[in-house]
Amino acid sequence: MVSITWVTSWDIETIATSTLILLNVLTALAFMAQPSGVHRPFQSIRQQPLLLWPLLSLMIPLWPGCTAPPPKRELLGQELILPSNGEVILSEPFVLDAEAVGATRLFASVGLPVNSAISLTTELLNASDQVVLAFDKEGWRERGTWQEDGQSGIYDESDSYYEVLFKPNQSGQYRLRFAVDGLEDQAGQALLAQLPLRVNVQDRQVDHGLAIWTFWIGLGIVLMFLNSIYCQGRRRHGGRIDDLLETSSFTRMNYERGVIMLKIKGRFELPSRVKSDAYQKISSSFQLPLSLEIIDGNGLTLQSEKITLYLNKKSANDEDDPPYWQFKKRLFFYNPRLRSLRFRLSIPEQIDCLEQEWIDFDLRDRIVSMRPLNIRRIL
Repeated sequence: MVSITWVTSWDIETIATSTLILLNVLTALAFMAQPSGVHRPFQSIRQQPLLLWPLLSLMIPLWPGCTAPPPKRELLGQELILPSNGEVILSEPFVLDAEAVGATRLFASVGLPVNSAISLTTELLNASDQVVLAFDKEGWRERGTWQEDGQSGIYDESDSYYEVLFKPNQSGQYRLRFAVDGLEDQAGQALLAQLPLRVNVQDRQVDHGLAIWTFWIGLGIVLMFLNSIYCQGRRRHGGRIDDLLETSSFTRMNYERGVIMLKIKGRFELPSRVKSDAYQKISSSFQLPLSLEIIDGNGLTLQSEKITLYLNKKSANDEDDPPYWQFKKRLFFYNPRLRSLRFRLSIPEQIDCLEQEWIDFDLRDRIVSMRPLNIRRIL
C-alpha cells in the first residue's frame, strides 16, 4: 500500500491520450447541438446526396493505434543498502523531462527479513534539495508452514515493493531520498538490519488500458455523430396508421431543395374467420401495387407512378400465433427547389384472402447518404 503524504510543485496527471476523449465529446456536441439544422451545410449539390467527409471521423479513435508510442527510457537503475536505524540514503541524480510523452514510473523493491514489517519513507528532491513528492510504504514479509488435506509445505509471502506513476511540471535534475521509519518483528520488537533496496526510474510510460478505453469511448461518440448525419434527416410526418390514403393529406407542406425519403412498412394477416388450416395453402409471397402521386401547391400532378411491393410470409415470435405477411419499402425523391408538395399514396386494403393490419409511415427530408441511392427526380 502506497500513501501520498505531500505533493509540492507537481501535477499528478494521466496520459495525454485522454485529450482525445474531450476532443471527441466537443466535436459530437458541436454537430448534434441542433439536430434539425445540422444538415443545412450538407444539402445535395446534385441529385445524389453523397456526403463522405464525415466518414473521416472514424480515424479519430484509430489515432492512438496508428501512432507507435515512444520506447521506454531508463533514467535510473541502482541498488542501495538501506539501514533500518533511520539513516537517510540518497540515490544517484537523474534528469526528468516535463515534455516527455506519458508518465514517469518509479519502482522500488526492498529485501526484508523473515517475519518482519517495515515502514519506508520515500522523497523526491529537486536540484535545490527541496521535497516535491513524498509518500510512505507499509510492507511485510511472512514465512510459515501450511497444511491441507494431508499435505504440507512452506510458504513465503511478502509485500515489499511499490510502483508510482507521476508526471513532473518542470524539467531538471532530481534525486530520491529513502529512510526506514521502523522495522519490527512479529512481536513488535525493533530489528536492526542492512536492507537491500533496488530502485528503477523510467519515463515514457503509456497506460495501455486507458488507450483501449479511449478507443471505445471515441468510437461510440463518432458513431453517434455519424448517426446524426446519415440516419436521421428531418421528420415531417409519420407514425402507425390504418389508412394510407387518408394520411397522405398530412404530407402537404413546404419541402426544401434536397432529397426526401418516404419509408413504409406494413403487415397483412388472415382474418379471424379463416380456418387455421388455411395458412398452409396460402402463397408465401404476394405482389402489392402501390399508387404514388406527387402534387404541387397548385394541385398539378408532377409525378404519377405505380410501384410493386412484395408481401413476404413471416413467422410469429410466439409459436402459438399464426404467421403474417409483411412488406418494406424506401423511396427517395430529389426536390430541385423549395416548394409545396403533397405525396398521395394508396394500396389495396385486401389482397387475395389477406387483410391489412397496420402500416408504419415515415416521411423525412434533408437526407444525406454515404452511398449512392436510387433517387426519383421530381419534375
